[in-house]
Amino acid sequence: AIEGKYSPFIINNSLKFSGAIKVKENGLTRYKSGAMSIYAPMKNLILFSEGDYDYLYERTIENRWKYIDDETASAMASSLFSLYVFSPETLVDIGFEIPQTVLSEMTRTCILFDEKDGVLVMSGRIETTGDGTARALSTLFKNQIVQEKRRNGEKLDTKALSGMFTTKERIVIIDGYPLSGEMKEKAKSLMTEGIGGLF
Repeated sequence: AIEGKYSPFIINNSLKFSGAIKVKENGLTRYKSGAMSIYAPMKNLILFSEGDYDYLYERTIENRWKYIDDETASAMASSLFSLYVFSPETLVDIGFEIPQTVLSEMTRTCILFDEKDGVLVMSGRIETTGDGTARALSTLFKNQIVQEKRRNGEKLDTKALSGMFTTKERIVIIDGYPLSGEMKEKAKSLMTEGIGGLF
């Protein structure tokens, strides 16, 4: 399937004049050219398959499952760089050491990187299997940050830190944590590798 700004009228009329044959099978209309079935069944969507078109239609339209909700997708699109992991088995290395027992309790992770006043900041949501796991993970993050800042002799604002790592039921919410030191370098490296360019 291809999603974008497509008009079914224009796409389907183009297919009509391309020489493809319009057929209706199992109640579904499509154009066929050889083994390829293609059709724009609705606005902004083109379905095509060389295999089971009916299955594709059922999976894409009738029983569509969105892995990323609209709000999260919008936040990711507007960020400098973002990561989304469903059922994470590992957390991308940005300086946090998360035990495997805690990782196995995480169900979904979305991390956003942005620039704010010339500083690289991290935000996001980490969904876990329960309230207790979320609280433990939030505490783990804060403790590791405190240790790193003390090790580097940096000033620590515990009140601000508490507000940047909060929980809401089984979700850890990270709100604009400014990255520095090793975490900043690892985030930059991740972005460079991810987009194949320079940060």
